[in-house]
Amino acid sequence: MLTLCECGCGLPAPIAPKTNTYRGWVKGQPLRFVKGHQRLGSDARRSHGMSHTREWDSYCNAKRRCTNPNHEFWEDYGGRGIEFRFANFEEFFAELGPKPEGLTLDRINNDGHYEKGNVRWATREQQRGNRRDSRKAA
Repeated sequence: MLTLCECGCGLPAPIAPKTNTYRGWVKGQPLRFVKGHQRLGSDARRSHGMSHTREWDSYCNAKRRCTNPNHEFWEDYGGRGIEFRFANFEEFFAELGPKPEGLTLDRINNDGHYEKGNVRWATREQQRGNRRDSRKAA
């Protein structure tokens, strides 16, 4: 079940990336207080508090593969028309939820875009079965 932040902002609570007794974090458990959320009622910049988490890294890497022609895997993603259609990280996280240990971001339809209904956390075995044929037609 998705745990909401206790500040009342309505956003999902980020998951602690590591145990830090000074901050009161327990690895894998939702964070109770998120830096910057107390400012959400003002005009200050909104923060989801999940930068540098595994979910944030997956979001950024998928977005870069689709939007940055200088990315090493551009040809396999943005170069062949795959689009990243999530408007922001909050929308991405609401669709997928916390990233389970050992799983990676996967598109259910390999020729589809990164969008609602076509993404999941998947095992390496599931991803291997979801590849396009790399052999060239003769």
